[in-house]
Amino acid sequence: MTIDLDSIYKQFQKKNTLCSYKGVMSSDLVEQNLNNIEEKILTENKKIKRKIYYVSVETLQNLFHHANTPKEFEGVDIDKRFSMFIFSKLKEDFFELTTGNFVNKKTMQFLKSRIGQLNFLEKGELRILYKRILNNEEFSKKGGGGLGMIDILRKTGNKYEYSFVEYNENFYFFTLTIKIT
Repeated sequence: MTIDLDSIYKQFQKKNTLCSYKGVMSSDLVEQNLNNIEEKILTENKKIKRKIYYVSVETLQNLFHHANTPKEFEGVDIDKRFSMFIFSKLKEDFFELTTGNFVNKKTMQFLKSRIGQLNFLEKGELRILYKRILNNEEFSKKGGGGLGMIDILRKTGNKYEYSFVEYNENFYFFTLTIKIT
């Protein structure tokens, strides 16, 4: 199955997009995108700036550290660790951040289940789950226990919007949208 990454990228572009990126995410690009965001939100109030910056750091680091690359992409005209990041201001004190990257089938199933669970929980329940993970030291091989995903929901108070577009039977393009108010 062929997917059009440019169409997916354009689908999330808004007329009020403040900054965006698509391609291979590197540590330098994480820093560059964070600097761009910081510059774009200089005039916002402190509370919203802190939320935006926290969510941006967490999501950009996730793109850098967790992007999978289907082996089938080798030799194909698609960057091996393709990801996307789009930051938009929808209206006063209302922002949207969308990320996208490839995940394998096992990760897709985990994310679907985890995001569904997290979206269902109330703020107090998220706090309890966060503490339980910290106390039980439930961390993944890549260092996290899903704490960032929980903390983003706690800080923003908004549920995740997400989708998976099938690339082939083993890989999907995962998009995650976070509303920041």
